[in-house]
Amino acid sequence: MEQGNRNGMNSNNRNISKIIEQHLINHWLYFKVTLSSKSVDTTLLKYISASPYNRVLHVNWLEKDEQYRKNEVKKLVNHHDHKSEPVKWIIGPTSQPTDIGKTLLSTGFYHHEDWVGMEVNLKTYQFEDSDREGFEFRLVKTLDDLEKWVKVYVEGYQRPDESKEAIYNRFKQIILHKQDEYQMYLGFYNGEPAVVGSLFLDKNVAGLYCIATAPEMRRKGLATVYLKHLLQVAKKHNATSCILHATESGKPAYENLGFKAHCTFQVYIFGQNL
Repeated sequence: MEQGNRNGMNSNNRNISKIIEQHLINHWLYFKVTLSSKSVDTTLLKYISASPYNRVLHVNWLEKDEQYRKNEVKKLVNHHDHKSEPVKWIIGPTSQPTDIGKTLLSTGFYHHEDWVGMEVNLKTYQFEDSDREGFEFRLVKTLDDLEKWVKVYVEGYQRPDESKEAIYNRFKQIILHKQDEYQMYLGFYNGEPAVVGSLFLDKNVAGLYCIATAPEMRRKGLATVYLKHLLQVAKKHNATSCILHATESGKPAYENLGFKAHCTFQVYIFGQNL
């Protein structure tokens, strides 16, 4: 599954990997519908800057020399909104060249983590009972629920407190926009916000994003209950496949739900690794 082992993947695995990668790209480029966002969507570069997010999603620089690559990396770093998060560079299965990470390391980035691209076939999926006493699952429709969603999201991902306003303002535009494609859900436990996440529907593929559990609600099995609800919603929207991008530590929980690993993504962040 590593970047260097692409040629060892069978054709079905390569196809699913491309679907997983393209879904991630489409998910973040969806934020182009929000105000004050900037993006590039060409065959050479796919990039989104929508405060607080700054993400490079794909490059195809195989035919470009190293000096060109370094110059373009520096342009992207200088271009981004410095009041937002540092540039996060996601290297997926089809990013070219495969060793673009070396260029990033030489231009001020550090390797942050790896993600595992995972998928489950909803056509053959055996849905389990998602009921849990004290658990409530609902679509975020109101600004009050959005505020609760953002609080859990920020705490769950250990993002800076000062990022709450920018995240709230960004997702506020999403929930006030058409929600056919992008849906946000809250999971409550005994009346308290416990788990959050987003469901992005792109054609017949559903993607799970921004999954987070409030720190005080962990180790209660609530995320599993929440994810079962999300899979049911995806199925009701006629999705035939569901994908996600997990950290290595989160991978076992998704495997227990039936997801299978197909590829890896390398994640780099610009700046000092604190």
